[in-house]
Amino acid sequence: MITEQKRLQNVCILEDSRNLVYDIYGDMDGFPYFYFHGYPCSRLEARCIHEEATEKNIKLISIDRPGFGLSDFQKNRTIIDWSKDILSLSEELNIQKFGIVSYSAGAPYALACGYRFPEKLVKVVILAALGGGDFQQPGLKNDHKAAFRVAGHLPYIYRCIFWWSTIRRIKGKSAAKRYYRSNLSNFALKDQELFQNSDILNQLIEIQCESCRQGMKGVIHEAILLGKPWGVDLSSISSNLKIHIWHGTADLIAPVTASKEIERMLPKCTTHYKENEGHYSLIFNHNEEILDAMGSL
Repeated sequence: MITEQKRLQNVCILEDSRNLVYDIYGDMDGFPYFYFHGYPCSRLEARCIHEEATEKNIKLISIDRPGFGLSDFQKNRTIIDWSKDILSLSEELNIQKFGIVSYSAGAPYALACGYRFPEKLVKVVILAALGGGDFQQPGLKNDHKAAFRVAGHLPYIYRCIFWWSTIRRIKGKSAAKRYYRSNLSNFALKDQELFQNSDILNQLIEIQCESCRQGMKGVIHEAILLGKPWGVDLSSISSNLKIHIWHGTADLIAPVTASKEIERMLPKCTTHYKENEGHYSLIFNHNEEILDAMGSL
């Protein structure tokens, strides 16, 4: 059952009575792509390419994962479980064929869908993929490596660390803005340039703050999932499935080595490595090129 909350926001009630909340961006009559947000982010992320998607006749169905934004928390969920939610949503919306576009931590969820039901997918687009806890990722910052290890193997300790370290930048817009402005050196130069645009920075902050609207439980649970093996056999994904990978070579949040590892494990994919682009600048500076690739089915 789907109920309308406002003009573009909808709720799908799943079989276990959970609410799965999504917004629709782009062309309402365009070809459908399910949009999987990054971490810690929310369904609002797809608004960054709303205008370009409208021009390219692409419909973006952007979904809050369980415990993020307005979607209900799902206890003990796994990455592969997400594919069941997407199947249910596609059936509810009567969508037989669709694409998936994922950003950063949305990558394992996109690949899980490619693993579970490739016959329904026309294309999978992966942007700035965040690698798994079991990935070899030269270039990943030491604090990020430590976070992966602790989240995957010592989740109770990680909850305490996460609360202390991350709550600062997503608990409120003012705190988030101070965080970005005082930690510019942690981002690629092109990301730093992007943050000089106050409209873009405010938009990114709103997207992240929305992730913990219900509290931190869903956000922390996902960090624990990302610190463990994904449970997806990438080598078994059909070589007939069109998978496009985009990544900035200067990304300091999710190093390009993650996408190269995914490329190595997949039977077949098309890669687009963009020189000097960062984690955020990739999607802002190359959105038309990315959407052109999405539209060429």
